[in-house]
Amino acid sequence: MTISVIIPTYNRASDCARAIDSCIDQLGEYDEVVVVDDGSTDDTLEMLQGYVDRLPGIVRVFAQDNAGVGVARNTAIKEALGDYIVLLDSDDILLPWTIARVRDAIERFDKPAIIAGPTPFFEDPSEIDTASVPDAGASYYRDLLDCWKNPVYLPGSGVALRRDALDEVGGFFPHRHLGEDIDLYLKLSEKQGFVVYDNPIYAQYRPRSCAHTGISQNPQSVYKSCEFLLERLAIGDYGIQGARRKQRQAWVTATTRPSSLYLAKHGFPGLAMRVYRRTFAMNLGLGRVRYLLGAPLVALAGSLGAATAPSGGVEKSHGAARTPEEATRMAA
Repeated sequence: MTISVIIPTYNRASDCARAIDSCIDQLGEYDEVVVVDDGSTDDTLEMLQGYVDRLPGIVRVFAQDNAGVGVARNTAIKEALGDYIVLLDSDDILLPWTIARVRDAIERFDKPAIIAGPTPFFEDPSEIDTASVPDAGASYYRDLLDCWKNPVYLPGSGVALRRDALDEVGGFFPHRHLGEDIDLYLKLSEKQGFVVYDNPIYAQYRPRSCAHTGISQNPQSVYKSCEFLLERLAIGDYGIQGARRKQRQAWVTATTRPSSLYLAKHGFPGLAMRVYRRTFAMNLGLGRVRYLLGAPLVALAGSLGAATAPSGGVEKSHGAARTPEEATRMAA
């Protein structure tokens, strides 16, 4: 089984070099790193050419006009040659045992569709302990929906996907808002085999200011992601509801609950309560009483905080964000 690590990047020359370096020493004879530059305007392409020159056939680089992270990932998947695709954002890193863990899961669990592990965050790579290799304990589920009672955090990076399953569901959506990763995982949710390692298999960059939120700091994009996931769930894009309806709802609300609380806490109570109302019946059926009771109070506190904020700051009106981030593309 061959492995392709795919890296979308946009204006992250130094970070992307670090991401590539984290892959090279652990690749097998026929493995590769596929990087797609999403229209960078800095020196990213020049940096990437250096890798192509030094490691021909091992690091392969493709360039496209700026189209967003979903399109860049799809381009990389199309060009990749591996039987498994390992997703890696250009500011994240693989741990020295990542590829070995992927191979271990493939062999032990008969080619699972999805392989993941817990996610340590870092601001500086020196914070990550790579001196000792952790044990390879792992849990196996029939599929992603099978662990619905305690959904695992699956980021858009550091997850390995079986190529044929990925091709069957059509890859990532091309929209420029959050949610392309959870949307993909939900489309893969009934593909055979979901393996979760007990210990991390990659590390994710995140400044300490948001190290435990798991959510982008673009409120409008967070809201659009919730609406998108809920609409796709409603029309059956994640599978016929049938007997596994509750399982799908559990996975979708695992994203919408923290998203709505984030919006409520950060001055967007209108958007938060829209998500709350739309998911009320789902969360009630799932027994999420603490959330149902607490979210309106969080939204109220957020509303009062916004009302008493000093003038001259960020303007918020009718739940619509007026921030510079709204005009900024989602960087890969």
